[in-house]
Amino acid sequence: MTIPGGIPPQLLSDWKSAEERLYPVVMVRPDLYVAARHTSAPDSPESAAHWFRQALTSVLGTPFDAK
Repeated sequence: MTIPGGIPPQLLSDWKSAEERLYPVVMVRPDLYVAARHTSAPDSPESAAHWFRQALTSVLGTPFDAK
């Protein structure tokens, strides 16, 4: 593994562990672009859509139903 800028491996490991505790992540930009990140791959497109709707509902505080 190449370590950019000589960053100590323990620091990178600690950072990765901290990032894993932050999942799932939902980001919304002002231009309404929405992205989500999850720790595992969904079983199906339907499963991914269901998880994404739940994440948006959690963030928005109201049920999200894209039509």
